[in-house]
Amino acid sequence: MKLFLCFFLFNLSAHARWTGQGEVALELRQFSNDNLRTTEDRGIAVFSRLESRYERRRKKFVFRGFARVDQHDTQRDFLSLEDSYFSYKVGRSQNLEFLAGYKLFNWTATEAFHPADVINSRNFDSNIESFEKKGELTLSAKQTIAEATVSVFLFPRYESPEFPGAKSRLGFGITLEEPKWVEGNGLFSEDHYGLQGGLRLTQTIGDLDYSLHFMRHLDRDNPLIEVNILNGTFTPIFFPVDQVGGTATYVFESLIFKIEAAYRNFKEEMTILTARGPRRPQDHGRVAMGLEYTLTLPSGHDLNAFIEGQGIFGLTQEKRAEQDIFQRDLFLGVRYALNDSMGTEVFFSFITDIERANESLYNLNITRRISDNWKYKTGFRVVRAPLKSSFATGLETLHKDDNVFFNLTRYF
Repeated sequence: MKLFLCFFLFNLSAHARWTGQGEVALELRQFSNDNLRTTEDRGIAVFSRLESRYERRRKKFVFRGFARVDQHDTQRDFLSLEDSYFSYKVGRSQNLEFLAGYKLFNWTATEAFHPADVINSRNFDSNIESFEKKGELTLSAKQTIAEATVSVFLFPRYESPEFPGAKSRLGFGITLEEPKWVEGNGLFSEDHYGLQGGLRLTQTIGDLDYSLHFMRHLDRDNPLIEVNILNGTFTPIFFPVDQVGGTATYVFESLIFKIEAAYRNFKEEMTILTARGPRRPQDHGRVAMGLEYTLTLPSGHDLNAFIEGQGIFGLTQEKRAEQDIFQRDLFLGVRYALNDSMGTEVFFSFITDIERANESLYNLNITRRISDNWKYKTGFRVVRAPLKSSFATGLETLHKDDNVFFNLTRYF
């Protein structure tokens, strides 16, 4: 389906004038030694992204995808579409737009925690603070009236997330089977196709930007992992869920107030046998709030300071910890931009659990251009979350999975 869509988009505009860009990167990462032969502490990968677009009057074609090949862990290898769609505007004022194809969505207002941003499947073998996204097959219509926009979406395909392999330090030391999709009445889908959809309203009122949404889809952020004792397999199970939520940002001088929330109502109560025993999806709410402060220094440098918190509500403390790594956490971050000709930036963040003792995540990134076409990004991540019981929960699964990384990118 993906290859057919790419072929269709390119041939549809075979005589059109496209603009494009791309990048190729060498990605190096080195984890601290865990003294286990079954895991891979080193990663050497080649990453590439290609983007091409064509816009003329009312129509637009976009193609963007990326691929990664890792020398040491072949289960990190994959190819994914991000955006590959056609859109067309109608009406005298062109305020009604139809879209078809694969699409990336960004429904978040906060820096670190994203309870409302749930459409796209993730690559869970990437940065845990901001997982890579995969494009979602989408049919949509968007109507703009003054400062408000109403969008209607259909998502006819269940896009599988990318899970870490057995050798990955960000995984569980196991290889997961192909996922199962629960469509209701205890029945599983035999393919990747089914009805999902939603509505979204966005509006700007002065210094306030807000959005509201309703979604019915297959939740792929927090699957239950079914254990088959007879053959020793582990299978992700995805359940249908109704989600209602929204985001808001309000700018007051140098401060930006942010809030993002969502409530999830699962439509199926099937019980699954997991490594922790019988489990079923449970309804719950998530709220993230924060402040961003921007300061321009006399030197011309910019300083952005962040403070955010996220909480899960409607579940016990034990179930909250099973649901998300950041179930009751506080985030502090600082971004320092030199605004020099090489675009030098330093970003440091600290995330700590305010409910569970001794769980912290430290992250430092430094980015800088070497020339107009070359850029590097380097830094480290430190995780401290010692085991508190017989099963690792939340951030405990990544305890001492510290790593340093270096990415060298060539843009063209």
